[in-house]
Amino acid sequence: HDFSGAWKYDDEKHWKECTCGEKSDEGKHVYDDDKDTTCNVCGYTRQLPPPGGSSYTWAIVAGVSFVTMAGCAVFFVKRKKSKV
Repeated sequence: HDFSGAWKYDDEKHWKECTCGEKSDEGKHVYDDDKDTTCNVCGYTRQLPPPGGSSYTWAIVAGVSFVTMAGCAVFFVKRKKSKV
């Protein structure tokens, strides 16, 4: 077998692969710490969640929803006033 080619990887692990398809040196990605984005072995770059995790995402959703609802309320108030 010839496993001398470039590392292959997915979002969870990396490996070397022979031309026949057999895998070697398979393992999980290795990072220096939780903030490191590049695997020390294969060079895979992971995407980190935004600061604050899911609560940050929900804050954005809540803010957009509020702005949308406020815009609708203003629209209906103005529309009602124009009929009077």
